[in-house]
Amino acid sequence: MTEIFDTETFILKTDTELKPIIDFITRNDNFGIKLFFYNDGVIYRLKSIIDRILEIAGRSDFQSMIYNGVKEIVINGIKANLKRVIFKHNSLDLDNLDHYAYGMKLFRDFLSMHTSEDIEETLIENNYELIVRFQRMENGLLIEVLNNCELSSIEESRIRERFRLAMEYKDLVSFINDHSNQIEGSGLGIFLLVLMLRERGIDPGYFRVGRKYAGYTASRIEIPFNSGFLGVREQ
Repeated sequence: MTEIFDTETFILKTDTELKPIIDFITRNDNFGIKLFFYNDGVIYRLKSIIDRILEIAGRSDFQSMIYNGVKEIVINGIKANLKRVIFKHNSLDLDNLDHYAYGMKLFRDFLSMHTSEDIEETLIENNYELIVRFQRMENGLLIEVLNNCELSSIEESRIRERFRLAMEYKDLVSFINDHSNQIEGSGLGIFLLVLMLRERGIDPGYFRVGRKYAGYTASRIEIPFNSGFLGVREQ
């Protein structure tokens, strides 16, 4: 366990023992986990952590929405880190549209040809990581996902467009039918999370992506448990 951003942080891997983390969660409202890549073992541990947080808060009814939303953001953040390794290794520019299309092909090839252990080692060697911070609040939950790379101009533009589209559509089928040829996994992830928030009557404005913080790109989800919740921008 280490301290990052004034938060006690545990490293999460396939063989990480869950009990010390669960014990810490029980006694503390604020903590983080650090991971490098994902596989079934890591995702299972992430789900167990979220389950325990919500059990303590007495809001297990939010489990599916929060777990699926956090998982989407985590996987997309890790893929963004790996994308940078691939682009740098092949001397490609993330802000060049021609380079971007070719680099994404190399990225997909790399994912399909290597095991999760190989990819995790590659990211560690290149000093890329992802941190998930959880903070239980009086009337809700704050979650931040931070990966230590900054968005390129192409990525920022695409994220803005995905949010715009997500606010226009009311159901997943219509969204996919209209945009199936234009979206990467992160585009679908943004839409799914916005849709899940809407279905629970939560303002999608509580989900923010792209904030820059100390060399990290942060995504933030705020989950109100009742009408007394005050978000970060409301305090």
